[in-house]
Amino acid sequence: MTAIHGRFVRSEFLISNGAVIDAVDSSGCTTLHIAAFYGHELLSRTLLSFGADPTKKNLIGRTPLHMSCLSGFVECCRKFIHLNVDLDVQDANGKTPLHLAAYNGSIDCLDLLVSSGAKLNITDNQNRIPLHYAASQGKFNCVYTLVGIGSDVNIADVNGCIPLHLAAASDYDGKCVEYLLSHCLDPNKKDNNGYTPIHYAVLGRNEEGLQHLLKACGDKLNSGNLPKLTPLHIASYYGYNEILRMLLPLFNNTNIRDETGKTPLDLASLNGHRQCVQLLLRCGALVASHDNITQRTPVHAAAANGHLDCLEMLLDNAETPTVVDALDVNRRTPLRFAVSSGNIKCVIALLQHGANVNIADIHHHTPLFRAVYSGQFDVVEMLLGQGASVNVQDTNGKTPLHLAAQCGHDSILSMLIQNHNQDVSALLDNQGCNILHWACHRGKVECVEYLINNFNDKVWKGNPFSPIHCSTLKGNEKCLEMLLKYFGKESVNCRDQRGRTPLHIAALSNSIGCMKILLKKQSSIESRDVKGRTPLILASLNGHSQAIDLLLNAKANIKSQDKLKNTALHYACWGQHQSAALMLLQKSKENTVVNITNKQKRTPLHVAAQKGLVQVTQLLIEKGADVLAVDSQGLTPALCCAPNKNVAQCLNIILSSYPPQTGTVTHRGLKKHASVIPLTQSLSPSSTESLASQNSFICWTG
Repeated sequence: MTAIHGRFVRSEFLISNGAVIDAVDSSGCTTLHIAAFYGHELLSRTLLSFGADPTKKNLIGRTPLHMSCLSGFVECCRKFIHLNVDLDVQDANGKTPLHLAAYNGSIDCLDLLVSSGAKLNITDNQNRIPLHYAASQGKFNCVYTLVGIGSDVNIADVNGCIPLHLAAASDYDGKCVEYLLSHCLDPNKKDNNGYTPIHYAVLGRNEEGLQHLLKACGDKLNSGNLPKLTPLHIASYYGYNEILRMLLPLFNNTNIRDETGKTPLDLASLNGHRQCVQLLLRCGALVASHDNITQRTPVHAAAANGHLDCLEMLLDNAETPTVVDALDVNRRTPLRFAVSSGNIKCVIALLQHGANVNIADIHHHTPLFRAVYSGQFDVVEMLLGQGASVNVQDTNGKTPLHLAAQCGHDSILSMLIQNHNQDVSALLDNQGCNILHWACHRGKVECVEYLINNFNDKVWKGNPFSPIHCSTLKGNEKCLEMLLKYFGKESVNCRDQRGRTPLHIAALSNSIGCMKILLKKQSSIESRDVKGRTPLILASLNGHSQAIDLLLNAKANIKSQDKLKNTALHYACWGQHQSAALMLLQKSKENTVVNITNKQKRTPLHVAAQKGLVQVTQLLIEKGADVLAVDSQGLTPALCCAPNKNVAQCLNIILSSYPPQTGTVTHRGLKKHASVIPLTQSLSPSSTESLASQNSFICWTG
């Protein structure tokens, strides 16, 4: 603190009482660093007299001399120079005290350093000399001094920039630019990216510097060896209209393209620079020019970003009226982009200029699709008023009505239906789904309510995976209740193409609330799908313990078998759903379920053992599971634990060779089965195929 405030008397007292003179702070600065930075010359002298080290560096390698030059305190600087410190010492970034003096514009420090022998052209880690920094900050006195005593104006940094590039970007009074131009060998020199000082002046909005540069080399702007991104593009993109006025007379072609094929008019339109757009149009810029990548025009750019003034100016000055319907690479029109941006005024402007409302993109989406998707009621109404078709289908077969139902825009759905002259219930997409399917699948209660209240035809055509199934799949209880009331009591047991009832779907998706509703409505708890599976089997297949508990409490038959003779317990074990399997066993009042075999004569114990379900295996045995049960391949539950048939064969031989012991179960009786174990087959395919092939849910949309 004494160093910051220059309290040299107090500093003497502290040092005399044992203060460490070269102690450092968190940035590695000593008291002398701080005193030098704040220009406390008397304190610096005191510290030096007590032995402070003037060459000590902080964490970024700067000495007290660096600090005084950075702040511009020449007397402190002089004090260190008198101590014969290294004038050209470099910090961690390679900067000398002269670099910092030049950067800060400390002309007195700079003069003192130079007169004391500091080197002019030492480069830092960016390959910059002090002149670069003086130029980058527009410090004319330092630039003048450095150039005058021999600093090299043509040294390029790591980016290929000479001091003129840097001055062009930030010397707003133009004096440094003018002076450097008079000493520079090539005023049009390119950096590593091919950009000239003119590019830098435009990017920095340096009008004064640009005037000097244009006077020196403006005639070279049309040369073919310049980057495709011209100063004209930069000025247009950033909306520098005054600079654009200076540049336009020097370009033969205002429709010059950058690397992506965009013209200056395209960039000005993109960012809504109205004055730049106006200037470019007056100089012959083309409105119907498509870029090389997206094939969009300036009209697309203005419409997409909601720049109404630019859009109207472009449409009024276009060389052809057809530009209003110009297509990009995805066949999207400006109207499509205007709708997406949600700017209704741009939509109106395009419609007033004759935009076609029914042009579809590569996905067969018209502007109406986008308006419906984003819920823009007024835009939808406007497009319909201009003749937009509500019957058009996209590549998935969906119409705007499907989309409105899917997104839950009930007011828009109502408006679309009023403009639809066909049977709404028969309007199907490629999956065979009608609009009620989609409203139920997404749980859009308002749309479901509107549809069932306004359409008495209860025979909705389409995919047998009905709206009731859809609501159940997604757990939409309110939709389910409305649909059951609408379609009647028989609908509770309606079936999809795989014979599944809504209760099957609820069990499969663990939709507990929907299951309770369906069971209350007397849904058949033992109904079977085309594979003979009950809701309990499907719940077990996916390990849904809550659903299993609910179904068992409703008296579901735990012993039910599907067409492959698998029970719910078989499937729970196969899926390694230990909690589900334990629940089935604990809830079962009949222990006979533990020894039910499937078509491969496998019991649940076979499957539990193979899958490594320790607790389930233990409980099965406690409930009387037959440990000697043999499947169709001659395997007991113990042998099912083997990773393959060869291991099972070896295990069987070893166990069969054990001498019998009193009170223990032996495998002697298995010896007769050893000869029927095929050594060339793997353990799993034939014995588990019936289970593995069923362990999946085929989506309703399939």
